Amino acid sequence: MVDVSGSMRAHGYATARSWGKELPELTAKLFATGGEFFSDASQKVTLLPFSDPDTDAREGRVALAPLPLGGLGQSWAELKPPGGGATDMNRALDLAEPSLNASGGQPSLVWLITDNENNLGENSSDDKFYQRLRDSPAFSHVVLFPLTRAADAHSQVGDPAAASTSDATGGALVMYLLVPPDTLDTEAVNRLTREVEKRTGFGGLLFRPLYSGGGESSLDFARELSYDGPGRHRVEQEAGQTVLYLQEGERLTGQLKFRVKSHLQGWKLHGASLNDAEVRLSVPAAYKHGGDTPLRWPVTPRTLDVGSESESVTLFSLGLAGPGGAPLELERRSFWADPFASRLPDIEGDVQMRATLHLDRGELEPQVSPTMQERLARVPRLPDIQRYMLRQGEGTTAERNIEFGRKLVVRVATDPTPGYLLLGALALLGLMLLLFLGALLLWRHRLTLEGGGQEEDVRLGALWGSYLVCDGAGQPYARLISRFGSLTLRAEPDTLLEGHRQVLPVRWQGSEFRFEAGPEGKPATTFWLRRDGQAGRSTGAAGASDSPL
Repeated sequence: MVDVSGSMRAHGYATARSWGKELPELTAKLFATGGEFFSDASQKVTLLPFSDPDTDAREGRVALAPLPLGGLGQSWAELKPPGGGATDMNRALDLAEPSLNASGGQPSLVWLITDNENNLGENSSDDKFYQRLRDSPAFSHVVLFPLTRAADAHSQVGDPAAASTSDATGGALVMYLLVPPDTLDTEAVNRLTREVEKRTGFGGLLFRPLYSGGGESSLDFARELSYDGPGRHRVEQEAGQTVLYLQEGERLTGQLKFRVKSHLQGWKLHGASLNDAEVRLSVPAAYKHGGDTPLRWPVTPRTLDVGSESESVTLFSLGLAGPGGAPLELERRSFWADPFASRLPDIEGDVQMRATLHLDRGELEPQVSPTMQERLARVPRLPDIQRYMLRQGEGTTAERNIEFGRKLVVRVATDPTPGYLLLGALALLGLMLLLFLGALLLWRHRLTLEGGGQEEDVRLGALWGSYLVCDGAGQPYARLISRFGSLTLRAEPDTLLEGHRQVLPVRWQGSEFRFEAGPEGKPATTFWLRRDGQAGRSTGAAGASDSPL
């Protein structure tokens, strides 16, 4: 879109018969084929003139048919030079939006070249124009290119001598790049701006969006952070979040130190205010003080200065604390809960911060090269541009809040003491079990049983075991029972021990024990039980009921 008002001819960009060489040369460089954004042979450029409606109708202004990229420079000869019309900047947007809608769904961009003098009738301000650039849903990005040659205040695009009619107070061309939604993201717009500067020598300043783009904040925490607190700790960046490593038994306190990184393209913050961080801390139930808690963490210092696409020189501190400002104790609810875990469940925090800037105090200002600064200074109505364009996103007030946040994860390594104690207890229990099994298998009574006309060697477990005592015919008389080293005899049914139904303790006399057992009402049989496998008797015959010891 090209301004064809009378002021364009008055500033020397054309005569009554033809255009000067500045704009043809500029557009020839801009739309030459090649590079990232101008390499598709099917891309076309439509050249659309505008001034005011009445003049355009009277002068028969119409758009040139879509032209191939490389052929635009020569097509200026077909475009009538500026006539006597006035510049209607708001109408330029009225023409641009239908043109975008008529592009058949193909991604399109608007390049608007004008002397920026909106002088239609009494409408000498740019209010409506800049309000629409700021708010219109037809555009997601706006870039301003001042086209004044900074080396000479009278020199414009192209040959300085050809533009000698411009003066230091007017005639400075500007070009706006207007990007419809879903065409290019902010990073792509920045790359395109750099390519335009490489092709034409003119840099651009991103005017929209200023405070955010692509769902991300224009401010962020820098990657380098540190933690100043008690105990053993370290802090790392992991998958876009800050991970603070602590030990069980320590406290969440101290200072998280950070720098602020700005993603603002071509703008710097000077004297903005940082507010205390709003924190939502989610402490799992495994901790003594589990639960979701809203907190406020103080930030010092509170004044933010950060340059365009850079990190703040100032190192800020975020005071970490638990509910009520007290340190958060990093202890598990139960000492024995999951004793072999290497770490406790992660504590997750959502840290939200806000930078407040006052536009009327100049807390947001361009940060560009000296050459670009000189060019911007010559842009007509630059204060109007900034007054309207800087107030984006939150109405028309001069105060702006830039929200930015960070995910914080507190990763707590467990105290190994419960695990060590439990391992020691299990080892002791295992040792005791091993000793018990060894004793069960190896600690045995070695006995000899004589009586009933027979002699037997008996191996009886000392901890637990039993042996059935029978006569020579296999008639059961009594059961010899071993319990934890002690021996007893228990009469079998219909049997008497020493003339009674009883449990008879084994009381040794030396290495022998004598007992009598037999069916009720019949003669008893005498038995000898000897320890350590000792066989034989001192006197008498085996089986005699009246044999002495």
